[in-house]
Amino acid sequence: MSHAAPMRVWKLLHDPAGYPGWWEGTSAVDGSGDVLMRRVPELGDAWMPTAVEDRDGSCVVISCLASGVRWEWRILPPADGEGCEVVLGCDIPEEHAQILDGHRAQMRSALSRLVALAEDGAPPA
Repeated sequence: MSHAAPMRVWKLLHDPAGYPGWWEGTSAVDGSGDVLMRRVPELGDAWMPTAVEDRDGSCVVISCLASGVRWEWRILPPADGEGCEVVLGCDIPEEHAQILDGHRAQMRSALSRLVALAEDGAPPA
């Protein structure tokens, strides 16, 4: 549950330039070419081609075009009518199953940092 406005969360998810500020595992982005590139420190600072897709302002799907890993960030209305709920789902192809445990921890951190940034304007240190 987040106290942030749903549009604030959506804007953060839909703006790749801000990913390094909240997405642990993304140290830089480059959108100057035809494909968005995301620098991943755990892969030796490799640049990974990435797609960002908006689905009706309530879901942003971010896909690594090299590995097939796909993150689905859903922004749901809360039960009490204020703020929003942010739900993260991730699909990892079987051939990359070895990254699952590390990836879970990384995505929990990213989700916490995203919510904190949406609520307060700064992710936790």
